[in-house]
Amino acid sequence: MINKNLWYYIVAIALLGACVPSKKYKSLEAKYNALNDSTSIQIKVLEANNTILRQELDTLKKQRAMLEQKNATLRLGNEKSVAMLNKMMRNYTVLESEHITLLKNSAQEASFKKKVLAQNQEKLVTSSQLLRKYRQQIFKLQNQLTSQKQVLKQNTVPPVRHEDDNPVDLRSRIMAKIPPQDRKYFDIDVDNGKVYIEIVDSVLFEPNQNKLTPEGEALLANLKNILKGYNLAVNDNDENAAENGKQNHRTSQVNRILQLPNGKKRKTELPTSTIDPHKNATSLVPLKGRKKLDKSPKGKTLIVVSEQD
Repeated sequence: MINKNLWYYIVAIALLGACVPSKKYKSLEAKYNALNDSTSIQIKVLEANNTILRQELDTLKKQRAMLEQKNATLRLGNEKSVAMLNKMMRNYTVLESEHITLLKNSAQEASFKKKVLAQNQEKLVTSSQLLRKYRQQIFKLQNQLTSQKQVLKQNTVPPVRHEDDNPVDLRSRIMAKIPPQDRKYFDIDVDNGKVYIEIVDSVLFEPNQNKLTPEGEALLANLKNILKGYNLAVNDNDENAAENGKQNHRTSQVNRILQLPNGKKRKTELPTSTIDPHKNATSLVPLKGRKKLDKSPKGKTLIVVSEQD
């Protein structure tokens, strides 16, 4: 548009130049040059602005493309969100329906549990009443039992000690129950409330050994039965060992037959004497003039016997 006007202006000047004086021509030419320079400057400015505008246009096109891409992404995300929201709404509807059903069931279950609780409370009250009655009966029975114990305690006669419990008398009785052919191996005495029994080692043990002979085991087994009949027991191993000095091992062999450790019963019975004891034998060995036993005998095994608790 500017170029077209410029051409019109030039043509007009040329036409006028043919009919105007030279002075005016120069004036018009100067104006023309000034206008031409100004127009050139404006053209350059406009071209520069046009370049800037094109760059801005390209930038705007790129931004538009990016915005369109974001818009497409957002539209897709929006569609997914809408689909998810619809699904959640459907799930919510289902859950709400189930919740209503559960509330109804819970109400019914709570009502049933209340009935059961009321029944249990009634049973508990009944049980408490029965328990109270039973306690009263037990208390009465305990009082009666206490009274009976007191009466029984008052009416109980203290046991009379039998003369057989006297160790002095037992010496003769034990010796009387030993078979006559075995009495030569025994020597019995009483000292400080205890019965001391000596047995010849030659019949009890093998020669120069600590092993019991079969005759010795039978002899000790028979003695054990005799002592048991009078409620007598061999004292602890430590006491017998102290009485026998260095014969500890032989003493333990004897105690193995006569007395078990810790008072336990043997699983198998030991062999009894092959010689039947004469229950009616009355030949007693007198105590008078009898030599007191040596507490550390040689060639004999000492057994200490006292009343069993």
